Amino acid sequence: VGVPASKIKVIPNGLRKPLEPRAAVEAKLKERFQLGAGFILYVGGIHERKNVVRLIHAFSKLVDTCGFPGKLLVTGSVSGAPYQVKMKKLCDAAVRETGMEGRVEFTGFIADEELDSLMRRALFVVYPSLYEGFGIPVLEAMRAGTPVITSNLAAMPEVAGDAAILVNPYRVDEIAMAMSKLLGDDELRRELTRKGVERASSYSWERTAEQYLDLYKALCS
Repeated sequence: VGVPASKIKVIPNGLRKPLEPRAAVEAKLKERFQLGAGFILYVGGIHERKNVVRLIHAFSKLVDTCGFPGKLLVTGSVSGAPYQVKMKKLCDAAVRETGMEGRVEFTGFIADEELDSLMRRALFVVYPSLYEGFGIPVLEAMRAGTPVITSNLAAMPEVAGDAAILVNPYRVDEIAMAMSKLLGDDELRRELTRKGVERASSYSWERTAEQYLDLYKALCS
């Protein structure tokens, strides 16, 4: 748009501090969702840009090719808005089409304490959005020490850096292959955990506020 780079200052979002785990909450989640076999986690809403339908098809391919015994948990509430209701119906249809009833579970709204617990327990987080302005769940998972698969589009590569597996979110086979690779490679999971924790540690709301304050001081001077 013709704005010189010298007049642009990029300040990233912050990251809330995780809540301390409570045994009662973790036990409740394990019983509620029957998580004994391990699970893969998606965090976000039921929106078209979140790409949940393709994720369900990729998960089905993972189950068919690798025999993965666990579940895919899809978090996020449906507000009742027409576009969300439509997307939930499309997601339900994808579950039926792939035969993943009982294997893909929609959690609805998840409170922060429960989300933090699920983040810590998940084998990895898959966040295959088609578009995001930032992508906080990527960093939330990294902060929890959980490996991440995310999109190679929009803001996600900038947020994730080299601490996640990046995939083309339009390619179901590529998402499935990335999940299979993570499940079968312990060393890769450990490497992504290490890199993710380090990357997430550089994000905080305190640091974001400090950068805004420095910017305001520079403008006022």
